[in-house]
Amino acid sequence: MSRAIYDKLMDAIGNPYGVCGFMGNVKAESGMKSNNLQNSGNTKLGMSDEEYTAAVDMGTYTEFTTDCKGYGLCQWTTSGRKAALLAYAREHQTSIGNEDMQVGFILYELQKSYKNVLTVLQNAASVKEASDYVVKKYERPANQSDAVLDKRASYGEDFFKKYVLKEEEKMQTGKGLEEYAKSKIGTPYFYGAKLNVLTEKYMKAMHKSYPKVVTLLYMAKARNKKQVGKVNVDCSGLIAGYRKKNIGSYQLRATAKKRLPISEIEKFAVGTVLWKSGHVGVYIGLENGVPMCVEAKGINYGTVKSKVADTKWEYGLTFSDLKYEYDEKVPGKDRQPNPYTEPTTTIKKGCKDTNGTGVRWVQWELREAGFDKEFIYNKKKYTPVKVDGSAGPITDAAIKAFQQSCKLQVDGKCGPATRRCLKAN
Repeated sequence: MSRAIYDKLMDAIGNPYGVCGFMGNVKAESGMKSNNLQNSGNTKLGMSDEEYTAAVDMGTYTEFTTDCKGYGLCQWTTSGRKAALLAYAREHQTSIGNEDMQVGFILYELQKSYKNVLTVLQNAASVKEASDYVVKKYERPANQSDAVLDKRASYGEDFFKKYVLKEEEKMQTGKGLEEYAKSKIGTPYFYGAKLNVLTEKYMKAMHKSYPKVVTLLYMAKARNKKQVGKVNVDCSGLIAGYRKKNIGSYQLRATAKKRLPISEIEKFAVGTVLWKSGHVGVYIGLENGVPMCVEAKGINYGTVKSKVADTKWEYGLTFSDLKYEYDEKVPGKDRQPNPYTEPTTTIKKGCKDTNGTGVRWVQWELREAGFDKEFIYNKKKYTPVKVDGSAGPITDAAIKAFQQSCKLQVDGKCGPATRRCLKAN
């Protein structure tokens, strides 16, 4: 199921060139079959793919980690990587041939052992660039000839045409977002949920990552409201479910084509995203002359239809990938290009510009994302971020708040992944 693989990798990597370049290699290795045993293994062991997988799962075949036979999506072969794959499957209590598990293991490897590969995937400017690097640094087949490189890249280009270019031709609409949002009224709210089934494991993971937001009391409330086992969503997840772009509220503002003054609400097209610091909703038009919206409002409310005036919205946001039922004649502020040079090194607390670039680029993007106003992080109020070239406590807090919104590692370090999320797409 190559589409499912693409979606999962995109959620984690965020760059279609990198994802498609990686998938071209997966196709070359296994034909996208997660239970694939290399052909020589079938012959030598006298087992089909299914028989081999079942024998490993049941423990009747004990040489999985030492037989040096390629297996799975990426044809893991060495004893160390096969042992890690087996341990990962056991930890997740699933079959060694489970596709979802193997995609999770791919991301685990990239984050733990192949960080340079992950960086290239996140920043590649072409499918070919990503594909070649995966061949040489991740898959490392014996044959790395130009013909092999070109073939794998061509597979990646096929995926790019199928999943990226064709999707771009299917322009989504503001009307579609409006209808989608209304269809989710009544969906329970849980922080970080993106229309996924709420589980105890997910709650504990969110508590570990965001203990000041997802508290023990917060989890108890979700249990008491019988949200576990049901599909849940948070405010940005409502929009992400339609746009298929899993980004948080601050990144939504950062990537908007235009910001519209909320005072012009009655002129907004349906499907305009409503924004305030840390929260978003969807404008659904007038009811009896009253502007209305749909918002995943919080764990106490769930996803509800409400009056626009009941929430202190600051802007309406429109996006280049949505077609609206008006010509965007509402006066608004277009996103301005960053006048500073993007840094090539990680920006963190204590960094200072010496040549007018780097920190200022990050601060500019943070202001575009919504930190040009007072904001709250970990229950502490901060003044707006200034473009002054000095990464002090305010810039540090804004980076962390933005990372939390994007479900990135919250470490205050603005590296490639955080910069990619800051930039408009």
